[in-house]
Amino acid sequence: MTAPVSDARELRYRRILRLLPRGGPAGRADEVIAVLLAAHEDRRRSGPAETFALFGYVGRTWLRAVGERGLSPDPAANRRAAALLTVLLPLTLLFPVARTAVSVASEPWSFLVFNRDDLGVWAGWGLAALATVVGPAWLPRWLALAGTGWFAVLTGLAMVDGRTGFVSTGFAYLLVQLAASGLLWDPDRLRAGRALLRTHLVWVAGLLTGVFVLFALPFAVGTIGPVTLSPLLLTLSLVTLTVVGLGYPTGRALVTAGLPLFAAFVAGHGWWMGISGVDFFSPFTNVPGWAEMVWLLVLPVGTWLAVRTLGGLLAQRDRRTT
Repeated sequence: MTAPVSDARELRYRRILRLLPRGGPAGRADEVIAVLLAAHEDRRRSGPAETFALFGYVGRTWLRAVGERGLSPDPAANRRAAALLTVLLPLTLLFPVARTAVSVASEPWSFLVFNRDDLGVWAGWGLAALATVVGPAWLPRWLALAGTGWFAVLTGLAMVDGRTGFVSTGFAYLLVQLAASGLLWDPDRLRAGRALLRTHLVWVAGLLTGVFVLFALPFAVGTIGPVTLSPLLLTLSLVTLTVVGLGYPTGRALVTAGLPLFAAFVAGHGWWMGISGVDFFSPFTNVPGWAEMVWLLVLPVGTWLAVRTLGGLLAQRDRRTT
């Protein structure tokens, strides 16, 4: 009587595992099924835990496949870029952490308590950024997970309440937090990122100096004629980094990951400030509807497609010339 139950269970497992990406290890599905059947051979029915575990396995496999091929056609370069981003993305969140710290120093505490419900989020991400550089490699992922979950709730509540300013910036910050949290979940990847940053310490110091100049200089200089200096410097810096990065395999992967995240900031501020341009997007509505969400999603996704395509073409050219 156990054979029909076992056969039905195996069929159920195989239906779920058909969702795995094509081109994976040929025997992996059979191996997973064999382990599950062996673990539950004395049971009449499979519980929901096995189903959830299988869907989780499928999801992790897809994420791994995207990580190996989604940024560039070079898996080795993607792994190096992922290791670097594991450290760099939390460090980029030090910018909102610093802005929040300035608010804490400049505003009355009573105002902050009742009007800044994200203080705990940025305090946690400040600790997470510090922990990515020093300390045990398992610690940042839990700090990142707590901060990301908290901020996701705040962003959802802001959408319901119609707080467009929070949504416009929170959308992009949430994407960065989700990416950083996913990368930090692997302590070995974090250790590899730390090692790469130590190897390229001069480049990292130069990059941090450039970021400081980018954000500090406009306060001292102001504008050049009708042009605000901060957007001008930011644009020139992004163009320079993109051109340099596209010339190297790891750089192509970093550019393909970084530009869509930055495009999310542009999309959010463009919608909120009306830069989206045409009435179709209704940029001044209080509650973001489907049109605003289209604007928020299309620009980052379109940026990723464009840079990924360009990076693939450059990789093909490099292979032909070598």
